[in-house]
Amino acid sequence: MQQHPAPIRRLSREHLPGWLTPRSPLAHKGDHGRLLLVGGAIAMAGEAPLRSGAWLVRVLTHMQYEAALLMARPELIVQALSYATLCEGLDWADVVVIVPGLGQDGWAKSALRAVENCDKPHAVGRGCSKPAGNEPF
Repeated sequence: MQQHPAPIRRLSREHLPGWLTPRSPLAHKGDHGRLLLVGGAIAMAGEAPLRSGAWLVRVLTHMQYEAALLMARPELIVQALSYATLCEGLDWADVVVIVPGLGQDGWAKSALRAVENCDKPHAVGRGCSKPAGNEPF
């Protein structure tokens, strides 16, 4: 496989006005996209988009993390990851991100496979496992 060097440019805050247009004072949070985060190590991943201006962020994670995450960041939409919530989340979202911590079991691999097969822009975070096998969700 031939490697090509990535173009590197130094960016600064002076570049931002060209990328981010000012939001209308009458804007509704639903006017600026919906982000779906799926993973286990989700606390910082959920906080980052809120700090950078995302208004609607839905998090699908392990059931045992729901309460702590909601207490720390009540502005997040937090749900336990299941087949139903994943399907609903994929329909709802404009962009999907998988973050580490899903695990290696069948449902984690199926969730990763479902996101990779969706037609929405998506990113798989570094350290996330690639699906293997044909485990059912």
